[in-house]
Amino acid sequence: MHGYDGNECLSKSYNVLESDLKPQHQTIEMTVDEWTAKFKPIKNMFEDDAPFEGCMFETYGQELDFVIKQDNNCIWTNVDVEDGVEISEGYHLVNRLGYFVTEIPRDNDYFYLIT
Repeated sequence: MHGYDGNECLSKSYNVLESDLKPQHQTIEMTVDEWTAKFKPIKNMFEDDAPFEGCMFETYGQELDFVIKQDNNCIWTNVDVEDGVEISEGYHLVNRLGYFVTEIPRDNDYFYLIT
């Protein structure tokens, strides 16, 4: 019976592609103004005086019901972070202040950092 001696992996040769060594997602940093121009957040139709120039949706009730029915690539979360506030991709629960729904979906090949 052949047992594992711990050196089997060392004796094999592996080909590693350069693409295997790169991160899966490139990070794109942008300001809130750049994000707004690129992704076009829609107006909150439930609340005329909603924050963020009328575009932020609440974390409960009919506004939340509306948000969770949207394409996930069009949902963004306004999140309270240590340094202030940032907009994060997708639907999040922790430290959420509200949600945005955009006309333009994000590209999953990228990670967006909006500050």
